Amino acid sequence: MQERSDMQGFAKTMRMVAALAALACATQLLWQRFSYGDTPQANETSEKFVQPSDDGSAPHGSRILSGATLELRGEATIEGADVKLKQICRWSAADQEAFAPIADLVVARLSGSTAFRAMTQDDLKSTLSDAGVNLAIIRFSGAMHCTVSRSDITTDEHAALQDWVNAKMAVGPATQPAAEATLISSASTRPVQAIDPLAKSYHTLRERLIADLSERLSLDPNSLEMHFSPGDERVLGLSEPLFQFDLEGLRVHNIGDVSWQVTIFAAGAKASSQKTTIAAVARVWQEQLMVRRPMAYHQTIRAEDLDSRRTLVNQLDGETLMKREQVVGQLCSRELQAGTVLTARLVDAAPLAKTGDLVTVTLSQGNVEITTVVRAMDGGSFGQSIRGKQETTGAIFDVTLTGPKCGAISPEPSPQTASANVINN
Repeated sequence: MQERSDMQGFAKTMRMVAALAALACATQLLWQRFSYGDTPQANETSEKFVQPSDDGSAPHGSRILSGATLELRGEATIEGADVKLKQICRWSAADQEAFAPIADLVVARLSGSTAFRAMTQDDLKSTLSDAGVNLAIIRFSGAMHCTVSRSDITTDEHAALQDWVNAKMAVGPATQPAAEATLISSASTRPVQAIDPLAKSYHTLRERLIADLSERLSLDPNSLEMHFSPGDERVLGLSEPLFQFDLEGLRVHNIGDVSWQVTIFAAGAKASSQKTTIAAVARVWQEQLMVRRPMAYHQTIRAEDLDSRRTLVNQLDGETLMKREQVVGQLCSRELQAGTVLTARLVDAAPLAKTGDLVTVTLSQGNVEITTVVRAMDGGSFGQSIRGKQETTGAIFDVTLTGPKCGAISPEPSPQTASANVINN
């Protein structure tokens, strides 16, 4: 009886050892499957991606275990609605064997007439994970998002641009200034005044266009009123630094109807761009000086003869407008009717000295001022330089007229004086 009891105990021990050995083998097999990126529920795609070949070798094993690099492109152009992995990603020749089984995996679809779509790295990772690919053994690099465009869809310029902008804005940086990233409602048609370019670090497309026109026409940007098409309002609200703009003037030689061809670059990448044409109607506010009453030829203009008004004009006629301080004391170059706007060609400079007049001149050097009288050898008006001769010494000076029969001279003698001194010596 004792011998039979010992045999039963030995059999139980052996069965326990066999069970432990089976459990150890199963654990080892599961560990090997997990190390290759597979799971007991892995689908066919992942099995192709990680399973060794029939001869026992691992065609992707060593490369996958060390990590393969998948680079996301910044831009991709496709035909058809299906977006495949090989179209938006690239990899090195060393990783070709690892990614070949999933190269044709459809990672997204563009529905209907959608011409653009943005796909981020997170979208790609989620799709690959759903397909059963082990992400732990893949190193992702390249762009943070890819803008996919279809070449087999024909859309009008504005619709294509809007789709492209929407795709870019969907993945834009969160650090874009909120005030500049806000897009103006397309229902707004009110004219928007320009902002001083030095007052901000980043500018919207609208501000860039206004600054460009003001620079070309030498106008104050705050005096311009620009009316754009309501359909362009969303594009005009695009702001730096998420977008960069290259402006080419098509019709910007005057105010009125103006237009530009604008190239928009996304996130500073020159390879990612779209072109569009922006048109507007430009007008400018002017401070105009006009005569209050009829004036005769060569009549002296007085302050009480003038009125001023602020006017919004549709065209620039090329005439230089005069300011009040520029015309008071000057002469009319022709007969003027009441309400005539004064321009440079309607005003003649009043002569402050005529040939033969005695002119009081002042010579200043440091803290010393010397006043003398010279006889004018030429006639001139305010700010002009004439020759003046000092009759007692015969010296000739260059005199700058500063008032009626008044002027100033520089310490250096005129060339005529220097020549006379040489001859006398």
